[in-house]
Amino acid sequence: MKRLIIILFLTKLSFATPIDVGVGARPQGMGGAFCAIADDNSAIYWNPAGLSQISSAEVTFTHENPLSAEATYIDWLALAQPLGKKSGIGFGWLCQWASLEEGEEAKKSKMKESEYILSLSTKPYSSVLSVGVNLKRLTISSKIEGGSGFGLDLGLLYTATSFPMPNFSCGLVLRNLASSRKDESFQNELRLGAAKRLLNERLILAGDLNMKREVNKEKKDWQWHIGIEAEPTEKIFLRLGLDDGDIACGAGASFGMWKFNWSFLSEREYNLGNSQRFEVGFLF
Repeated sequence: MKRLIIILFLTKLSFATPIDVGVGARPQGMGGAFCAIADDNSAIYWNPAGLSQISSAEVTFTHENPLSAEATYIDWLALAQPLGKKSGIGFGWLCQWASLEEGEEAKKSKMKESEYILSLSTKPYSSVLSVGVNLKRLTISSKIEGGSGFGLDLGLLYTATSFPMPNFSCGLVLRNLASSRKDESFQNELRLGAAKRLLNERLILAGDLNMKREVNKEKKDWQWHIGIEAEPTEKIFLRLGLDDGDIACGAGASFGMWKFNWSFLSEREYNLGNSQRFEVGFLF
């Protein structure tokens, strides 16, 4: 996410490799450690294999002004539906848009980058191993140029009942396999995660590692994420995490069929503002 603002506003570049914004207020509040949890409809983005865990249909919307940058917004809309007891389907729309100056004459333009994601998940062999796939339509547009293409993500999720320990899960995601837009191929990403649920699942500890090549870098970097979610009282959640060293926190609440989440991320590497996300969801 921090690369998005630097690219669009400090260097005035556009049409770069899509930025991993890590959607959802709950995952951000846990520092991005969500690959092995993925138990709500944000699994569409974090690990499509997790959609096999959902028990009811859910729609959520998240809005963010990243790093408090002027005229820059990220919106995320997700809908997930269980298919029986072992499968799930979801649709996600991620829209990143900003006002910027393009071309030699510095014409003002509105750049819009979108991902349309169709997710499918199932447990083909056992109740502990889920597999998932994302089929993505990728588009980008502005007054000067535009383009579109397709992408593919694959995910695995193992939820242990006994081995190696109860209430333990681990996840694997391969993102941007065979992905391209216009004449540009995207760097793929590997993400590994583990999570442990304690105290009747009222406490969750999680950690992720992801390897990818950042924009304008030749070598791939390992990034780390750790997070915790606690439910001190019924339907009230508190979260804390470290997103590759950046401090994150958040809170959430459920009221009947409605749920609300908020998260905060402090940027340490650049002299830019912090980020807050607001999310509302409905179960039906």
